[in-house]
Amino acid sequence: MTKSNDSLLTLGYDLNEWNYYGVKTPIVVDISPAENKHQIYVGLSGSGKSYHLLSSVAKLIQARPDGEYYFAAYKSDDLLNFMHENECKNYYFYKNTLKALDLVYERFQARLENSDTSRHPICLIWDEYIANVLSIMSDKKLVNSVLDRVSELLVAGRALNIICCASMTRCDAFAFPAGSRMNYGIIAVIGGYSANKSIYEMVMPEFTDIIKARARERDFERGEGVVLLQGSKLKFIKVATVDMEKVQGILINALSKVGGVCVDGGAKP
Repeated sequence: MTKSNDSLLTLGYDLNEWNYYGVKTPIVVDISPAENKHQIYVGLSGSGKSYHLLSSVAKLIQARPDGEYYFAAYKSDDLLNFMHENECKNYYFYKNTLKALDLVYERFQARLENSDTSRHPICLIWDEYIANVLSIMSDKKLVNSVLDRVSELLVAGRALNIICCASMTRCDAFAFPAGSRMNYGIIAVIGGYSANKSIYEMVMPEFTDIIKARARERDFERGEGVVLLQGSKLKFIKVATVDMEKVQGILINALSKVGGVCVDGGAKP
């Protein structure tokens, strides 16, 4: 059965096909309600992970323009300044990031209680999630509240069409209690194996030998790496180059809607 366009998301291109044959073979994932759509992007600064996060979220918005999108950004990144400059209603930065979590969690609870019977996507995008958690470690009660709510969204949000997308430079186990890390259906590590070895071992432990062997042939450069789909499908990926001005337009539109509702997908990246 052929999937409709609104259930498919292109993450990038197959790196092996690109390098060895010069062929752009898309890596496409199913984002229909039956699939796990939670996404995590990991990599050191300068690896291209935030670029991949933005381009993937823009494509998600285009596939589901009926969704609500909330963006939390802990660090001030030049790549994200456009959201601040355009005063996007649903963009929360630095010390305001937890407001985005509050809003999404409230919607999640309403769906759990069936006071909200809608099932359009509600998406929390969190840039530098781990750094944000580390910044509040002095308040143990607050940290536990954040971790518990994120874990609940990851574990129980799938059936209610709640989507969590996060990026981070490190992937500490403490931030994913009760194995909640395994509830990400899309896990991407961007950047060289030697520099990111501990990251690969943390998020893809069963595939590290395969990744290490591939990296010996040719290590990953900026915008290249590995993506694990639904915990079982390993792909070597090259992040597609996109028109960032169009990506910004899509995100500005989605994050500026009253109540987070995006009624227009904007221009394609």
